This record gives sequence, structure tokens and C-alpha cells, in this order.
Amino acid sequence: MRPQFFSTQRYLQRRYDVIIPPERARGRREWVISRGLCHYRCFTLKDIPVNRREPVLQLQIQQWSPFPEYGSYIVWRGEQAQVWIWDQVIQQNKWLETGLKKATLLPETVLQIRPTTETTQLLQCIEGYEGQIWQQGVLVGSRWWSSKPSPAEWSLFQRAHGLAAHSQLSMILVAAPLLNRPWGRAPHRLNKFSFLYKESTWITSSVAIMTVILTWQSISIVKWQHSVNQIQQQIETLNEQVTPILTARTQALANRQRFEQLLALSTAQPLQLELMAKVAEKLPKNKVHFINWSYQLKELRFTIEADEQIDPTQYIKTFQSLPFLTEVKVDTFTDPKKLILKMRVEPSQL
Repeated sequence: MRPQFFSTQRYLQRRYDVIIPPERARGRREWVISRGLCHYRCFTLKDIPVNRREPVLQLQIQQWSPFPEYGSYIVWRGEQAQVWIWDQVIQQNKWLETGLKKATLLPETVLQIRPTTETTQLLQCIEGYEGQIWQQGVLVGSRWWSSKPSPAEWSLFQRAHGLAAHSQLSMILVAAPLLNRPWGRAPHRLNKFSFLYKESTWITSSVAIMTVILTWQSISIVKWQHSVNQIQQQIETLNEQVTPILTARTQALANRQRFEQLLALSTAQPLQLELMAKVAEKLPKNKVHFINWSYQLKELRFTIEADEQIDPTQYIKTFQSLPFLTEVKVDTFTDPKKLILKMRVEPSQL
């Protein structure tokens, strides 16, 4: 047994009063419910799957309980559940009368001596007597009497649990102080969370969870839509800023393409000034001059005028002799002093 560093504040609830611990008591608070206020039953759930035993047990306790509202204390041993229940309304009222706010609820029996062998015994309680039948460490039978039972009552108690009772010599009276700690601990999930086995609780919890999920999703959608709107506005603003730049870029590319075309054209054809200079070299100085000039796609056409009558043959021979001119032809005017010449230019020979 563990050493007791602090005394326990132990309140003993009897049928008509409550024994309050002395004021000097310190440590944990325990509310002990006398055996006379408890109903006891041992449930065997060997045919129930392990993961279903606790909810099934709760349903069986509800069916067995004579109280509209009850408190319970359950000690499991393998497939068997040792269950004490009491009137919760009475217990709560007594609790309020003492001004107690919090304490551990314990049935008196779990603070009585627990035998280590199979035993049938009679215990003296806080008030009255409890008959007990122990088998393999489990309290399989229990009954409470306000006064010591008669031999007939004791024999009937044993027979009710399948035991043969021959005489009152089997009545072993045990009187001992309460233990410092209970020999059996109740799982907190059954006492504190038994409401989880109620259908209404699950429905309410499911609705609450779905509400939270839907609310979260709605908030997420709103935030996402807000972000999309912000991004769309940024895109529109950037489009407005970029449009002039893109227009200028398009115009620059078009100008560049046009320049490249002109440059290619200028490199492929001789410069007209150079061509005009070479043609003018073959004309008599100060006597003949150009009155018209046209050059397109290697086709040269120009008109000359002289101070005296022009000999077309002379000019055909003169220009035909130039390596960059071919197919020299003439058109005469009615005026013999004017002459139209047409020829083809070979830029590579210029």
C-alpha cells in the first residue's frame, strides 16, 4: 500500500445524514456512498465483442436501474463488469448541503477488504451489513441488510447464487476500517463520458462538426474569391500599363521590318545617283542634258535634249558599250532635238 503523505477528506453519505471529515483533514476529497444506498450487479459480457462491451453495458445498466437519474461506479475484470449505482438526485442534494464542489465518488464496497480466495462473507458496513460472494476475484453476488441477517436469510442469499448453504456456520462476519484507497478503479470514460453513448449527443455533435466544416469552407471560399478579385484587378492594371509598351514594341518591329526591306532593296540595286553619274559621263558636256529620269526594277528610262538634232544610233552604241547596260532602245520625239532611251541595268556590273 502506498504511504499516505496527506490525509483524505472523506465524506460518508448514509441514508439520513452525511459524516463530514474533521476540518484538519487535507488532501484529496472522496464522497463515499454507503452500501445501503447502492444497488449492485455483476454483468457478464463474454459474448459481446470487446470494442462493443462498454456501450452495451451502459444500455443494460439503463434497463436495470430503478432510478430516473443515477450515478455509477464500474470495475472491470476481464469480461465481467462489477457495477454499483445510486440515486444521483439524492447524492447531489446531499453534496450541495455540505457546500462541496468537487470530490471522487466511491461506493463503500470498493473501500472494504477484498478477499484473495473464493469466499462467502458478511461485512459490517457504515450502516447495516453486506453479504458477499467472491469467485476468482470477482464479486459475483452481493446483498445488503439494515440489520444482521437471520440464518434463513443468509441461506437464501447463498442459494440465490447457486451455492449450497448447510448452516449458519458459513456466515463469516468481517468488520474492518475502510481502506485508504479503493481496490478497484472505475474507467473515467464510462463515468465522465457516458453521454457519448446517447444517440442525441452523437446527432448534436455531428451537426456541430458539419456546421464548423461548412463555415470554414465558406470562409475559405470568400477569402479565395477576394484573392481572385484582387489578382484580376492587378492584371487589369498591368494590362493598362503594358498596352502602350506593347503598341510601341509592335510599331518598332514593323519599322524594323520595313527598314530591313528597304536596306535589302538598296543593297540589291545600284544607287540612282551613281547610275545617273555614269550615264551623264557619256553625254556631250554642255550640249545635252536630262529632262526626265525613271529607274525601277532594273529598268532605266530617261529623256535627253540637245541644242541640235540628235543621232539615235550614236547614243545606242554609246550606252550599249557600258557593261552594266543592256537592251538599249530609243523612242524618238517629233522634235529631233529630243530622244527617249530605254535600257536594262545589271547592278552587278556597275
